[in-house]
Amino acid sequence: MTVETKDLWLAAYLVANGGELKEIRPVMGGDGWRLPVFVVEGEGMDFLTERYADGNILGNLARQRRSVEHLERKARCRLEAVAHD
Repeated sequence: MTVETKDLWLAAYLVANGGELKEIRPVMGGDGWRLPVFVVEGEGMDFLTERYADGNILGNLARQRRSVEHLERKARCRLEAVAHD
C-alpha cells in the first residue's frame, strides 16, 4: 500500500516501522509556501496509518526521532532544490 501525507510524524512512523520512502513531492500550500508530501510504500501501511490516527501506536522512540530528523533533512533539501529551479 502507498500512503501520501503532509504529516512528517506519520511519515516518520511509517518509515520507522518498515515503510519505504519513495518520494518527497513539493506542493504549494494555501499560503504560498511549498509543503512536502511524503510518499511511503510498504506492507501494512494501512494498518499503521489507522493505529496512528487512533493514537494507538507502539514503537521505539529513539528510532522514531531519528526517522523524523532524517525525513526533515530530506524534505528541506528537496524543497530547497525546487526553489532554485
